[in-house]
Amino acid sequence: MHLNTDQFAKDTGPRATRKNEIWSVEFAILDIPGRPTVWATLDVFSRLPVVLDTTSGKIDHILFNLDQAGRCGRYPDRLWIDQGYEFRSQQLQKWADLREVELVFGAPIWKRAVAERFLRQLSLFVRDNGLTNPADFKRKLAEWHHAYEEAAAAAIN
Repeated sequence: MHLNTDQFAKDTGPRATRKNEIWSVEFAILDIPGRPTVWATLDVFSRLPVVLDTTSGKIDHILFNLDQAGRCGRYPDRLWIDQGYEFRSQQLQKWADLREVELVFGAPIWKRAVAERFLRQLSLFVRDNGLTNPADFKRKLAEWHHAYEEAAAAAIN
């Protein structure tokens, strides 16, 4: 699987100085039948997804996956999130307080550059593979995630 590794180049603006310092939560609705919503939580330093999944957008599902990611490594110091209603919940605030994670609503504008490269690659993958079936998409998403991580690791090292 070919991936454009240019997206792993570091930005010139402010950025994280180590892994798990900042995670950025991003959502994208795909233009395929069923219009699945993909959510990615990216480590800003490495540009790698710590979570990549489809979601209904329910906060319980999001918190479960963030917990799984934090337990596999460590929780971030800060979590950049959108201003969306699903993030303005007491559940999210309680989750963050218990794990000593600072929530940053409406993070810096350059945050978009971190996610846009990633989401652009995901969109190209969907288009290039002619994914029109949501079940195929879910299966292929896992394959793409693995290939993306390998390409990123090779480009960073």
